[in-house]
Amino acid sequence: MPKIFEYLGIVLKFWSDDHEPIHIHAISSDGRECKVLIYLKNSKITRIAYQNVNGKKPLTLPQKRKLKTLVNEKKLEIVNAWIKFFILKDRVKVEKITKKIK
Repeated sequence: MPKIFEYLGIVLKFWSDDHEPIHIHAISSDGRECKVLIYLKNSKITRIAYQNVNGKKPLTLPQKRKLKTLVNEKKLEIVNAWIKFFILKDRVKVEKITKKIK
């Protein structure tokens, strides 16, 4: 389970046996979870969708706002980490973000 971001109580990670479309799991410190799907067309991000995870409590509204801010700021890094891990079979490093993204 490569972890790629930690941001104000939310961890973003891939499951090591994941599948397309590109997506990442956002897990809050209180165990809530959301899946972020990133859709590409012609190597461009065309859409970002957020889904609740079956059997898990959804993120609270403040948590989801933080997540959306993080994803908007780091969407290219998320796609690149996916490619690095799943296609190039390389390790990815976690980035700990301790300051609020504006």
